[in-house]
Amino acid sequence: MTAKALLLLVLLSAPSSASASRKAAPSAWDWRNDVELSFVETSGNSMSRVFSGANTLEFTGRSWLAETKVSALHGKTRDLVTAERFLAFEKLRWYWSDDNYVFEKLLWKRDRFAGLRYRFDFSAGLGHRVFKTKRSMLELEAGGGQILEHEIQDVNHRGDSYKATGKYTYAFGPRASFEQDAEYTHNLRKGSDSRHQLVSTLTAPLSKRLSLRMSFDYEFNHRPPPGIMRVDRTWNTSIVVSFGDPALSLDTDEDYGEIDPDDAAPAPDPPADSGDGDDGG
Repeated sequence: MTAKALLLLVLLSAPSSASASRKAAPSAWDWRNDVELSFVETSGNSMSRVFSGANTLEFTGRSWLAETKVSALHGKTRDLVTAERFLAFEKLRWYWSDDNYVFEKLLWKRDRFAGLRYRFDFSAGLGHRVFKTKRSMLELEAGGGQILEHEIQDVNHRGDSYKATGKYTYAFGPRASFEQDAEYTHNLRKGSDSRHQLVSTLTAPLSKRLSLRMSFDYEFNHRPPPGIMRVDRTWNTSIVVSFGDPALSLDTDEDYGEIDPDDAAPAPDPPADSGDGDDGG
């Protein structure tokens, strides 16, 4: 799959800008869509091309949250494919109280350079919001499920699993944030097989709909296929285009020290004429 085809796939999965405007009247649900794109190309002494794209779509209701994401990474050096990774997942939460919820998640992943032809990971469990303030929030989840893997060497693995995840969010402002995700997964069928993943994300706004995003993804596989390294690291800097509801998961309508031009104090009136001058003659 070429980089142009991947770019077309990500753009087609996003809503059109015409449908992005939302009425000001309150509704039973809100939505948000982030399209993330990154592209690097070199020519001359070094000839390489790397493309990454992702599309994240969220729907939020009064007591539920639905999220879907597709992402792709493709790299070539002198017509030789050197990186290829695809991922898609859906996740649904239902809150029975302000801080507690149940969830289910289904993930598909392909990473042939990590020896993985495909992987299906289904999980369900409980989540708890440890705290939430105007600027920060911490959520923890624990659950179990099933994993089905098919490696490049045509070796299949299937078994029960359990996992624990955590997510910390800090909002610097209405559209600037830092997120730290951590996940631990243990495959009960393969004994000591476990996976760890850490994702750090920093987002800074450029305009109302445009943002700059930097992320670092660290993945550790305790028992990779033969000839495959245990650790994968990915640094990525990308442009993000946002549609729908621009609010973050925090109370971003609170005061962060930014001044709305409409609320700024009016300029002082010019000083009145003192009356001194020609009139005194």
